[in-house]
This record gives sequence, C-alpha cells and structure tokens, in this order.
Amino acid sequence: MAPDAFDFWLDCANVDAATAAAAIAPAPDDLLETYEISTSVNRVANDSPALLERLAVSLATATPSNAASEAIAPAKRVKPKKDERQPSLF
Repeated sequence: MAPDAFDFWLDCANVDAATAAAAIAPAPDDLLETYEISTSVNRVANDSPALLERLAVSLATATPSNAASEAIAPAKRVKPKKDERQPSLF
C-alpha cells in the first residue's frame, strides 16, 4: 500500500472493502531485503542481536549434499524439565 493511500484504505465509513482492497499492491522489489537467518529465532528463550545476523552459508550457495541435509535435517529438540511446583491436569 502506498503511504499516500493509507487514509483512503482506513476510511471504512466512506470506502467499501472491494474498493479499499483494490488499492493493495505488491511492494516494489527494492523496498525489502531478504536473507537467511538462524533457526534459533524459533525459540523464545533465545534473545540477542545475533539472531538477526546473516547466515554465513545460504542454501543457494551450499553444495547440493549440504543443502539437502540442511533442508531435511530436523532441529534437535530439548525436552523441557518437568516443573514440580505445578501439578499437571493430565
């Protein structure tokens, strides 16, 4: 959505949904930059600026054998310790 269309798009009292939806357009290609980051972002316990750093090797530049193993290999899961302070309902 172009910034100059924000007020139009949010004016639900005077603009119907179909007309407002017509103002939605894909972002220009140069607006956003994408890059791979660590899968560590998937855990709320991890909280550091390092989570947003680019990965050194992307799947696009990895060798085919590495790319396949990285894409298929599941993340190691750590079973949380049981909290003995709270009884379980199950």
